[in-house]
Formats: sequence, C-alpha cells, structure tokens
Amino acid sequence: MALRTLTLSILITLTALLSGCSGHPGAGHWVASKANAAGYWVIVVEFDGKVKVLSKSEEKPVMGCYWQASTGDTMMFQCASKENPETPENYLWTVSTADIATLSKDGKALAEFRRRM
Repeated sequence: MALRTLTLSILITLTALLSGCSGHPGAGHWVASKANAAGYWVIVVEFDGKVKVLSKSEEKPVMGCYWQASTGDTMMFQCASKENPETPENYLWTVSTADIATLSKDGKALAEFRRRM
C-alpha cells in the first residue's frame, strides 16, 4: 500500500513538473528584419525569464529585461537600459507567426524581428 501511494505521488509530481516546462513561442534568438529607429538589432529571449536587447553598434546589451507571458503569443518585457537602470520600462513582444515577432511600447511598433535558426 505504501509503495502504491509513493508511486502515485511521484507520478502526480512529475506530471505537474512536466506540464510547466513547455516553452513560449516567443523564446529564442531574434534578429531585426531591417534597421529601426531604436537601433535594436538582436533580442535574445531566454527560457529562464531573461531577455537581452542588443544594438549593432554595442558589444554589451543596451537593455536587460525580464519577461512574463501574457497570452499564448504575447510576452510582457520589463526592461532597464544601461543608462537608466533604476527606471524599468514596459514593452510588449508579440509573435505573429512562428518566425516573426514585433517589439512595441505604448501601442507603437518599434521593430520587427525574425527568428534566427
């Protein structure tokens, strides 16, 4: 009886853990489709909730962010720039197809990105 209870507990725990491990379609390495006014060139959305925003002219990230999924195809980014790390700003990351995403702020599209394979 104790073995059955232990086995059932392990199965329930594993099921709960595995169901939380599916990645968001916005995660990955993204490159700007074309030059944009903000100068964003690469966005790396990591599975662990971190985001790096890089420009073409800088070696280090211009913004560091944390993401939170808001829908199946949308993420909210809270980002702080290296110039103003104490005042984070909110951005929206929307995946429109498997390989295209848009970064926007205050309802305005800033740049479109393509997934890098």
